Amino acid sequence: MNIAVANDKIPNKIYFGSINQNFEKEISFGSISPSRNLEIADMDHDGDFDLILSNRKAENEICLNDGQGNFKKIITFGMHSDQTIQTKIVDINKDGFLDLITAERQSKNKIYLNDGKQNFSKVIEFGNEEDESRSVDFGDFYKDGFLDIVVGNLDSKNNIYFGEKSLNFKRVFNFKTEYSTSSVKVADLNNDGYLDIVEGNSEQRNYVHSGQKNGTFIEIGLREDLKDDTYNIEIGDLNNDGLLDIVESNSGSWNLYYKTLKK
Repeated sequence: MNIAVANDKIPNKIYFGSINQNFEKEISFGSISPSRNLEIADMDHDGDFDLILSNRKAENEICLNDGQGNFKKIITFGMHSDQTIQTKIVDINKDGFLDLITAERQSKNKIYLNDGKQNFSKVIEFGNEEDESRSVDFGDFYKDGFLDIVVGNLDSKNNIYFGEKSLNFKRVFNFKTEYSTSSVKVADLNNDGYLDIVEGNSEQRNYVHSGQKNGTFIEIGLREDLKDDTYNIEIGDLNNDGLLDIVESNSGSWNLYYKTLKK
């Protein structure tokens, strides 16, 4: 296994694994920028993994893999003035090509549509330009065949923007309570067939919004005594029991995981 790391204003690195797991070989990739997020996907459908960098106040980058683990060819998207905090990768218009959804600070969030040749000139904006968006994720909440986008905002209400054929994302669900959210993740944690949202907050309690049959959510608080500065949430089945669990990345305190228990 190899490890790719995005860094803030120092070179980004890939550390290549070896038999003795000492990661002696390393290379740099992308520009030296205020990088905030790294995603991995095969953007050009050539069978290898490419690296997608979200940069704050710098162009975002797609570093294409040449098949030999070199990433010298770079495609940029967005503008130098953009403050992109996260990018998610998904074929949102179902044309067979991977598109880019970004969380933006102090501007509308964006969807960059892939024309199949890795051109991303067609851009769809959504959301409120006053919001300090930190995180995005997606899922089909209505089970209508169209992907919806969840946005986590700092000091304003989080939202779900519902997808439809026109891709205008004008229909919005606003959560009741305003939090300082740095990370959102979508998953069906309890295997009931309805998508849940896990919310990582800054110096506040973190929450699970449990999806219900009628399209509403029940808010479930995680550790009440902990109000850590959560930077990222990840989801995975840690104990192989068939239920997805929650992992928190916290600044200046213990990282935590929560096991989802069967009823």
